Amino acid sequence: MGYTVAIANHKGGVGKTTTAVSLGVEWRSRGLSVLIVDTDYPQHHVVTWLGLASELGHLDKAPVVRAMPAASLAKQLRKVGDGFDVVILDTPPRQPEVQAAACAMADLMVVPTGSQPQEMWALYDTAELVRAEMKRRPACVAVALLTRWDGQTVMGRHAAAAIAEVGLPTLEARCCYRVDYAYAFAAGLGITEYAPKSAAAREIRQLATELEELADGGIPDRGEALDTQALRPVEVRT
Repeated sequence: MGYTVAIANHKGGVGKTTTAVSLGVEWRSRGLSVLIVDTDYPQHHVVTWLGLASELGHLDKAPVVRAMPAASLAKQLRKVGDGFDVVILDTPPRQPEVQAAACAMADLMVVPTGSQPQEMWALYDTAELVRAEMKRRPACVAVALLTRWDGQTVMGRHAAAAIAEVGLPTLEARCCYRVDYAYAFAAGLGITEYAPKSAAAREIRQLATELEELADGGIPDRGEALDTQALRPVEVRT
């Protein structure tokens, strides 16, 4: 199966789906074949985003998207995941059994979190799940990603230290609070396609590169632009 990245946090509103879509579009632009698995039933925001991409004529820029229930996630991924370089698992909030199923399949677990107190408190439960999975599979990697970040606030400046207290290293990349992320999502695009010269696009490119380095060869370096004609059409399956 392709290198698998789970985007997980028990807390809602921390940017899990935005991160999944942004990374998927950026990695596809780097020549990788990408599958995003939407496990967020019944919301299925990635599937909704794909619908927008289809309506607005952006399917050539979109990764493959499939909705999969947690109960059959492992079985379905083993069937379809071998055809992709990278598989991204987008998970719902407040459904620990779904997040556990996704993390059990992941080579890399990314935990997006804001720096507000309530977001830090919620991080403890997710960190416990992640640590349990790392104990079961020592080869897997887990990192925190600061999202909606404001480095000018005291909480923002001390966020990485607070995250370290729950046992998670924090990525150097930061995704700040920027309206461009929302505009890109509403346009059925990733931020690197919607506003390629924006600060938000630079953040996602830095994030994608940093995760590639953490993958230690697990994510191939295609070194060329993607030939969109060579890829099969985007698929959505429930």
